[in-house]
Amino acid sequence: MGGKHEPPSSRSFWFSLTTTVVKWLVVLGAIVAGVLVLAKAFEGAVQPEGASTASLSPEPGKEPKPEKSPKPEQTVGVRLGIYNGTKEDGLATDVERELKGDDGYVIDQIGNTVDPQDKTTIYYIKGKDAEAAQALADAHFKDAFVLEFPADTEVDVDGQKGSPDKGVQVAIFIGEDYAPSK
Repeated sequence: MGGKHEPPSSRSFWFSLTTTVVKWLVVLGAIVAGVLVLAKAFEGAVQPEGASTASLSPEPGKEPKPEKSPKPEQTVGVRLGIYNGTKEDGLATDVERELKGDDGYVIDQIGNTVDPQDKTTIYYIKGKDAEAAQALADAHFKDAFVLEFPADTEVDVDGQKGSPDKGVQVAIFIGEDYAPSK
């Protein structure tokens, strides 16, 4: 003997409609989330050579204004020590002029390295400053090494050898490979 079947009611219609709408909202939310994840994943992707860049072309007779890169939050207030490791006098001061006020850096100390430097190296004093050191290298010293500061390394400031000033978070050791970006 079969069960009793009830005729459709207005209540079952609204329940069915609500369930369908909720399912479509879940699907739509999943699509939007997927698009956002993909957009974030391909942010800054390089465009292949020969690809159309018509929208990037300036109007005839007008020069495009260079876009200023956004200031990374990790550089604001970062205290720098700049140390010349070359035979050329004045490079640390040149780098100071180039970086002063740029991206929020604070120049804390200027001096020389004790040992000659072949390769420009950006040192972070503490692990928490590694991102700031990398941001500095990416923006101003493309070919520089980024490493943790060796504890036994000394600098020479005004003829006094010792560790970088306690306030220094990132130390720039200018090497013979340094070429000003002017």
